[in-house]
Amino acid sequence: MVRMVASRRGFVVSKLAITTLAVSGLLLVACGSEQETATSPPPATPIPVDELTSPSGVVTSIGAVVPDATTPTTDGDTIVVPITIAAVTIATGPVGTGSTVATPVTPAPTAATCLGNTTLPTGVVIGDQIVGDADGDGVDDTVTEYTGTDGLPHVFLQRGGANASDVTLPLGNAGTVSISWEDVDYSLGASVAPPKVILAIGVGPAGSAPATFLSPDPSSGSGRCLTQWRLAGEPFAFAIDQRGPFSGLLCDGAAGRRYYVLRTATPDGLGAVSVTSREIDHDGLEVTLKELGDETIPDDPAVQYNFGDIQNCDHPPLFADLPAIPIATTTTMAASTTSISG
Repeated sequence: MVRMVASRRGFVVSKLAITTLAVSGLLLVACGSEQETATSPPPATPIPVDELTSPSGVVTSIGAVVPDATTPTTDGDTIVVPITIAAVTIATGPVGTGSTVATPVTPAPTAATCLGNTTLPTGVVIGDQIVGDADGDGVDDTVTEYTGTDGLPHVFLQRGGANASDVTLPLGNAGTVSISWEDVDYSLGASVAPPKVILAIGVGPAGSAPATFLSPDPSSGSGRCLTQWRLAGEPFAFAIDQRGPFSGLLCDGAAGRRYYVLRTATPDGLGAVSVTSREIDHDGLEVTLKELGDETIPDDPAVQYNFGDIQNCDHPPLFADLPAIPIATTTTMAASTTSISG
């Protein structure tokens, strides 16, 4: 039996081919001879080597050289090697009976939330309700317009199989707005249909109406919160107005795309009308207005209907006092009307 005698918590190991004993993280420093140990405190009870155990996961090597260890003094059949035990941190793991296994904890996912109501309120006055793909994920969403208890118009988006969001939209002088889809980003032959855009139209003075666009915000993470479009950081809105100057929205298709153009027509009172056109371009919710140039056209009674309304878009004209007259025939119709009235 190989003996180990503890002195100052030291090991006494048989010197058979053993120079030093290193036990992962335990510093073994050679001590003096057996005579020198006689003046030390009485040795502890011997512990057989085969009863020694190392911490889980630590490899005990015999014969390794401990850095800075002095050559031990030998006498008889033993080498006295005191050790210094430093603080040892042992990671727990599946290493046997009694060990602890740390189980990773995955936090529960946080539901995507947006400002405003996240459920459609009960007891409110419901207006328009439309169904379509507003967020571009291929699943139909439901958009509902209602008048809130605050007396203001609201637009509520319930995404298909996902969260909901709500926008308070004081657009005009009434507690309600009308909503409809516009295929603003239409692209002929697109493999994936682009999301639809919500057109909201408010109520203004007779012969006029404010309007705006809304879309789920792609920058709001998984929530895709419904948001009004912005121009230079401010809420974007435009006027449909037949009171003069006339202003309206024209939709035009070319090269497999669709273009939305804001137009303003201002009669000069001398028989001419100055027309300004600006194309609506957007990147997500941010709007850029591209100047398309000005032109001057002859004045006639049809100008207010051609330029002061919605033309050729998914939404029909707002004002049906007279049918819209194509611009190409405006001059002819004007001459004919003048002749008849004369």
